[in-house]
Order: sequence, then structure tokens, then C-alpha cells
Amino acid sequence: MNIYLILSLIFSTILSYFTIKNFSQSKFTLKSLIIYFVIMLPLFLLINLYFNGILKIILILALTSISLYFSLFNKRILECFYYSFIYEFFVFIVELVLSIIWVSIFNFNLESYNSFSLSILIFSALNSIIILLISKIKFIDNLLLKYYQKLIKKRYLIIYLFLLLTLIASLLSLIR
Repeated sequence: MNIYLILSLIFSTILSYFTIKNFSQSKFTLKSLIIYFVIMLPLFLLINLYFNGILKIILILALTSISLYFSLFNKRILECFYYSFIYEFFVFIVELVLSIIWVSIFNFNLESYNSFSLSILIFSALNSIIILLISKIKFIDNLLLKYYQKLIKKRYLIIYLFLLLTLIASLLSLIR
């Protein structure tokens, strides 16, 4: 097991909590962070070690939703699913942009990436930090909150959200 993978998962787990907390404009409590971390980290590690492709992305979404269900959102499942999806959506966008920059500017290819074991930690940390910074932009937070309120009122939008999720999961599995 690679120490950089473990450090990457720890860092990503902690920053994902704070990012989702910012997006949802929820209050921070140490108890909710600990609960999220205790549920998320071991299962996140297992998923990253034993799964890949679209199944891995779906399992990560489910895991994030379950962790949020018990920690941050007081058992409001629709909110857990929504913010898990939003987080993964931003992960997808930022990861795609970083991958393009990584390959085009630094001429980094997949073989170089895999042979340089520290690269997973650097790439993951950079991705998580950028998403955390995006989550601090009030305009985006307010926009996400407005869309969530519409989602609650019009339940059929959940179907569109699920279709978008499937498309993004498919695209993510292609670039990962």
C-alpha cells in the first residue's frame, strides 16, 4: 500500500467535508467532522484500492451520501445526495482542467504519472484545494442553495440530476 495514496485520501476526505459544508452553508462541528471522517476514510480507501471505472464513482457518491447522512445533514437524504453530487461534479470539472494543464503544459503522460508516486498526492491535494476555494465563493453557494430549494419543490428534477450524474460518472471513468 502506497503511503502517498493514504495521505491523499486523508487530505481529500478532510477537505471534502469542509467543501460540502461550505457549499451547503452548514455549521461546523467537530463531532460531525469526526463522524464523517470515521465513516468516509476506511471505506474510501477500500473503494480506491479494489474498484475502478463507473462502479468506483457510483460507490464514492454513495459513500459520500452515507457519510453526510450521519454527520452533516441530520438524516436528510435528498440533501446528502444533492451535495455529494455537487461535490463530485466539481471534482470532475477541476480534475479535467488540471489533467489538461498537467499534460499540455508539463508534458506529463500517464506512465510518468504512475511512476512518480508522489504525483497522486500532489494532484489530489491541488484538486481538493481548488474545489475548497471554489466553495468559498458566495455566489456559487447561493446558486447551489437556490437550485436545491427548487429541487425540493419539483421532485421530477431528481431524474434529471440522476441522468446528469450518470453522464458525469461515465466521463469521469474515461479520464481516470
